[in-house]
This record gives sequence, C-alpha cells and structure tokens, in this order.
Amino acid sequence: MFQPKLSRSIGCFGIKWIDKETRKYQITHEEEALISSVKDMVASGFDAIELMTLGPWNRQEELENYPYVTRAVEIIKDHGLYLNSVHLPFSCQLWNFTSLDENERKLSVESVKSAVSFYEKDMPNCFVIHPDTRPKDDSERSARLEQLTKSMYEICEFVPAKVCVENMTNNGMLNVSSEAEQLLSAVPKLYMTLDINHPLTQAPESYIKAIGDRIKNVHVSDRDHDRECHYVPGKGVLNWDNIMNALNDIGYTGMLTYEVSPEIPSKEIKDNYDWLLSKVK
Repeated sequence: MFQPKLSRSIGCFGIKWIDKETRKYQITHEEEALISSVKDMVASGFDAIELMTLGPWNRQEELENYPYVTRAVEIIKDHGLYLNSVHLPFSCQLWNFTSLDENERKLSVESVKSAVSFYEKDMPNCFVIHPDTRPKDDSERSARLEQLTKSMYEICEFVPAKVCVENMTNNGMLNVSSEAEQLLSAVPKLYMTLDINHPLTQAPESYIKAIGDRIKNVHVSDRDHDRECHYVPGKGVLNWDNIMNALNDIGYTGMLTYEVSPEIPSKEIKDNYDWLLSKVK
C-alpha cells in the first residue's frame, strides 16, 4: 500500500540582521525554537524531519557555527523523530558543484566532507545537495553538467549515506528531467530529491515518471504559474491528483518532506498530508 511517511524541513540556525545594506549579520542558534517545532511535529503525528543547515555562509562562519548541528541532532533524537535528511547549505561561495573553475569546484566538494563529518555518530538517511544556485546560460550548460557529474561522483564515493541531488528552478541545473537522467546515468550511486515546486517548464508528474525509483526524497509545496512559492499543496496551481498518482506508480517509498513556511502549524501540514494521500487511486 502506498503511504509515504511524513517529514518537514526545519532550520537549526537563525539570522539576526545588523545592517542589511552592508549585509552584516549574526548567526543565531535558535535552540528553543527548534525544540518547540520538534514538539509540535511529534504531537501532530510526524514520522521524520529534514534538518536545514542553511545560511549566507563564508568559510570562517562554517567553522564557527556548523558544529551546532550536533546539538540539533540530539534534540531531534531525544524527541523520537527520525533524522531522514539533512539539507546542506547552498551559498554560491561554498557550494558551487558546477563551477567551471576547477579549484572552486574542488573546494565545494571538500566543504561537503567537512559538513558530513559532523554526522559521524548520527548519520541521516540522505544528504540533500543543490547543484548550485545560479541560473545558467545555455552556452555553458553542457560544460557545467560535466563539472556537476564529477562533483557528484566524488561526493558519492566518500559519503556513507545516500546523496540526493535536488532539481533547481528557473534555468538552474536539472530543471528538466532529461538533464537529471543524464547525470543519474553517469553516477550510479547518486539519487534525487525531487522538489515538486521547482519544475516550471515540465509538469512535476512527468518529471517523476522519467526519474522513477532514483527519487529517494520529495520536497512538497505548491507554486504559482511562473515562480516557486512554497505554498501548502492546494494553495497554488499544481495538479496534486496527477502528482500523487505518479509517485504511487513509480512505487515511491520515501518521505513527503514539506518545505513550507515555518509559521504554518504542523497540525495543518498533517491535515494536508492526509488530503494528499486521499488522492491516490
């Protein structure tokens, strides 16, 4: 019976802006907010969590702040939730796996090694990786896909958990399933996090059917016609009957990981999850 488990993406860092004009800020460790969110998820019947470790990083901040994830994982475990996935940061400076500058690409791969080391005692089921965050000019797309292929191959060789590359929106990498198929074919150990909200030129259900069982994590949210919005499903334009039945057709057994505003109560998300499951014929 098709019944993927319920997860939600929750952050463990906050950002306190000091001066937005000069981009001066302070990273905050919002432990009480994380504990409150986790308790709310448990009470609402969630199965798992995706830990977001995002911020406008530079390398020094990574060294100073990233060890806080150890405490975040303790909080998750203490409350009985399964750490299904960890979403790694995606600042262009640290995490550009398609860079045509080979030194920059290699530094991005090394940053993954540093991040993963903090999970040695509590490895998640999968790590979610953005290829990059910049829209690509079509003239360099093929070269960037080659760089991405090298990066994902190298990462898959040293990460003990699943590596799930995410499809990007707009003109970003893997915005269409044909590009993702090419990458996955070249890197047999690589899997996918499919963000339902991201494909703007291809119906998500078409993307799902093309990639099939290489999809191991799904980010759930809705959008407008021409932009990602991270609405709760049903608040946008996507056809959730088609999407849910496509996931059923490929035998998807992973999580439905809601990637929506932290202001939305977990009970509302649980009710929405039940609504999505009711669409499977």
